[in-house]
Amino acid sequence: MDKKRAFCTNSAISVFRIIPRGFDVQNACASFDVQLNWNFPQTTHELEVDSLFERYPDLRRHRCHSGRHRSFYDEARQTETAHLLEHLAVELLVQSGVSRSKAAGKTGIPRDNNRAYYRLNFYGTSSLEQMDVLLHQAADILEELIFARHL
Repeated sequence: MDKKRAFCTNSAISVFRIIPRGFDVQNACASFDVQLNWNFPQTTHELEVDSLFERYPDLRRHRCHSGRHRSFYDEARQTETAHLLEHLAVELLVQSGVSRSKAAGKTGIPRDNNRAYYRLNFYGTSSLEQMDVLLHQAADILEELIFARHL
């Protein structure tokens, strides 16, 4: 698998470019840079996210630690698209067998306030490769369920 796929997934045009950054063995943390294609919504207020919650109902159990103390279900309608990607990837990590109490993610503040670039960290994974596969799966799912009308 090409680690630096440039906006390339199952569709001709892709929403996400995912770049693996590294793996911290001590903290079981996989780190990625994610770039969003400017041709697609950068925030979820323009997107219909209900289909994601229908297909992955356990996403309703996710919590956000953004300082607003809201559930991810409430947060999902007014957040960055990369944050949506993070939560879906964490849910896929749980479905792969990682304990819900150990699986976690964090979407970093865009570099230089550029909302097209994000740093995503995932905790509880056994390797960078495992999380890379799950993160690409999450990107493909979001493109299928949410961005299909934009493609």
